[in-house]
Amino acid sequence: MLAEIGLKLPPHPPRELTATMIDSASIRVTMGCLDDASCPARLKSRELRDWALPDPGRLDDEGFRGVRDEIRRRVSLLHQEIVAMSRGEDPTEHGAVR
Repeated sequence: MLAEIGLKLPPHPPRELTATMIDSASIRVTMGCLDDASCPARLKSRELRDWALPDPGRLDDEGFRGVRDEIRRRVSLLHQEIVAMSRGEDPTEHGAVR
């Protein structure tokens, strides 16, 4: 389903989220994993944005595509926000949302 939007999986397996990665990130985004079973406690102690999206692995193809498209939309807005912030601009002036 990633190929449908011009993306492909990277050649490496998924990488483990490390404490260093969490600490060095200026913006932390989760998809709704803020339960104790699946989300690192260290991540929950930091400022973050929880997008509260359903687990696409539990959805049918249409539902999976919906989550995929919503992630793509939100990543685009986040990118706009980061660019605006790096320029010292107000990210909300460029359509970015928190």
